[in-house]
Amino acid sequence: MSSASVPVMCLLLVALISAAVATKREGFGALAASSWLWVGATAILLVDPLGLAEVSWSAATVAIVGVVAMFAATFMPRGQTLPTGLLHNAWPKVPLAGLLILVSVLVAADLIGILAFRSQIAAATGSSFGQLTMEEVRRAQTSDARGGGIAALLIAANPILACVGIYAAKTGYRWAWLLPVFAVMIALQSPGRLLSVGLVVQAIAFLAYSSVGSFIARTSRKRLIFLSLLTLTAGTLIFNYVGGQLGKNSTASMYFPDYSWPQWTLSPVLYFTGGLPALSVSMDNGISPQEQGGSIFAIVRFAQALGFVATSPNTVGDFVPIPIPFNVFTGFGQIWFDFGIVGVAALSLLLGHVAVTSHRRAMRGAPEWAWVSSSSMVLVLTLPLTYRLFFLDVAVQLIVGFAVFLSLARMGERREATMRAPSRRGAQPIRRPSRRS
Repeated sequence: MSSASVPVMCLLLVALISAAVATKREGFGALAASSWLWVGATAILLVDPLGLAEVSWSAATVAIVGVVAMFAATFMPRGQTLPTGLLHNAWPKVPLAGLLILVSVLVAADLIGILAFRSQIAAATGSSFGQLTMEEVRRAQTSDARGGGIAALLIAANPILACVGIYAAKTGYRWAWLLPVFAVMIALQSPGRLLSVGLVVQAIAFLAYSSVGSFIARTSRKRLIFLSLLTLTAGTLIFNYVGGQLGKNSTASMYFPDYSWPQWTLSPVLYFTGGLPALSVSMDNGISPQEQGGSIFAIVRFAQALGFVATSPNTVGDFVPIPIPFNVFTGFGQIWFDFGIVGVAALSLLLGHVAVTSHRRAMRGAPEWAWVSSSSMVLVLTLPLTYRLFFLDVAVQLIVGFAVFLSLARMGERREATMRAPSRRGAQPIRRPSRRS
């Protein structure tokens, strides 16, 4: 083993220990999935099929601190355990009228948001949206049409719509399976790969929680392995499809003509392993490629709205050679540029706390916490690229989605109480798991 690979080997060891313990303590959960992803990414970095820039001790230390801080959240005290009598589907069925009103609002928000997005791109380019390639749309999105205003927040309703569809379908409304399909079609309108891949990951995680009583807690590992493979396959297909439309796959092939692994792995391997080499290049050369405050963008925007801050940061970083020009520096690196190593520990622990708390409560059958936990799954799995907890769309999704699914659960409980009360005087009410911690 060369001296250059020692920092990566240390990170791999830390990630492996974190993954094993998190899996043992939490089972199916975001932190375990994230830790195993770091195991895979660092193992690939050791093999180094792309010949990327060396990972320095400074960059590896930032990642180690981040992984350990997230992992520490698994040692938080536990509340009540999973009830032994949990039903196969613990989520109550929502009245059709209330469901249709909610779906109509979410679909309208989606359509208004995507139409505003298309109009904004067309105005910035001077061309009809339908005449533009996805590469041209992305170029406009990161330059003249950057931001998006209220349109971006309306599109944030898209994952909520997909998971509302899953909730409804799992409680008896089979037509609602069309809603996640519609949501994927909306997500693919944007050239941002994280939007569409993240939607698929979140929908699969939410689907798993929808049958928490038997699907996760009591069945064999085969189904969890199936879910993991389904997520990996769907994510890879979408990542490569959008990357091909953007011309990024062909660019990567030009820079790495000797890449010997299957070509469909090139783009995912580059993006999920390139962050640490890019962070190393930046740190070793004293470069700060990202504007201050990007890791807490939503907080900065709120301060700007109150008049405390003049401008909000640009979240698109500068490129550094690894050797391909690259502007992804891992989520831990993004925090480090803003707040140093103490910030890495604090914000990573915060994300770990959100992931662990929401997972434990989702496992008790609470759909609102299943929403937060499935959102956390996306946030921790994209940490090799970026830290998104305080992105504006993510903050809106977490808050609005929590309110939506809490409302669905309450409407469903009232419906069941109404159906039981007049016709079953002597019947014992069905005991459902508490949503309290």
